[in-house]
Amino acid sequence: VTKGSEGNALEHVDDEVEIEFSLSHDMMPQVGVGMQEVHSLSCSYSQHALESLDTTGSFELEIANSRIQIDASSTLDDVKLILHKSLNLSGPVSSIGSSHGTLCHFNKENPTTAVTLLTFSAEDGPIPAFSVRAEENVHVNANNLVDAVDGIEYVGQGLYVVKYTPTISGHYSISVEINHDYIRADLSSGVRVDTTVASAQHSTHNSHLVAVAGLEETFQVVARDRFGNTLPSLTSHEDFELDVTLHGVPNPCNSVQREDDPIAIIEILDDSSNDAHYNVAYTPTLAGEHYASITLRSRGGLLATYYKNQDFSQPLYGNLDHHAPPYHEAPWCKGDESSC
Repeated sequence: VTKGSEGNALEHVDDEVEIEFSLSHDMMPQVGVGMQEVHSLSCSYSQHALESLDTTGSFELEIANSRIQIDASSTLDDVKLILHKSLNLSGPVSSIGSSHGTLCHFNKENPTTAVTLLTFSAEDGPIPAFSVRAEENVHVNANNLVDAVDGIEYVGQGLYVVKYTPTISGHYSISVEINHDYIRADLSSGVRVDTTVASAQHSTHNSHLVAVAGLEETFQVVARDRFGNTLPSLTSHEDFELDVTLHGVPNPCNSVQREDDPIAIIEILDDSSNDAHYNVAYTPTLAGEHYASITLRSRGGLLATYYKNQDFSQPLYGNLDHHAPPYHEAPWCKGDESSC
């Protein structure tokens, strides 16, 4: 791969070399890594808007530290212009492959979801992720389909180093071109991207909000990494364990004054046919509010709270690494972002 094709490695490169690199997810072909960043916006009108024939709508697109107000009826040219100015882009933005000419499409008789594909120029490199806020009359989803490569560096003697950061686990097909010709190397094995360590903040559970005193209640926990990938099994990630504690307080209308701490029985689900990794069972005996603490504890880590100042009055519960290029870190913060 490093030499391109059979022959001697070049001592130096006089002419400009154009390298095209791409990874395509085998199960989701639209997802991958490439020279150009690709984002999608999916928009549909709410049921209330369709019934009341209200074609107005808007939402906010949060990109890094800025929020952009966008009207639902905006044309794709308007959206591209807004993004070009907001992100201070150097190259053009393409909307080829989009389903409609406007960001959202109103049709009461045949409600549809408009999908807008936004392909950014290679010279603009990685683009921050989009987040949707303040939806009015519309439902909007933003997805980062293709991550741009982090960079390509020439290190001499004909050797180029391509740097990229995959965030979605799975098997990928790989393609490498030099000056629009595929390299003569066997890339049929592709690239396999494994999950990283489990993240408590991004793991999920399906516990019910209501349980009945005296009856066993169960729920499942799915371990995920910080990019939202589901861990394939727990056997390859044995450096963490699940801990569940419950505390119940009596209902004010109840004459019982005692409190209750139901014991949670945690079962590890090793069977690959299970969608979850843990099954948690408990039996409440007290009618009233119950508070649960579900933690994923890692081995060898330090549990601590960091502070912005020396008098310990401003705790720091997160960071802004996801706002720094190449924008691959997942955001994490406890509470609102004022403490990040």
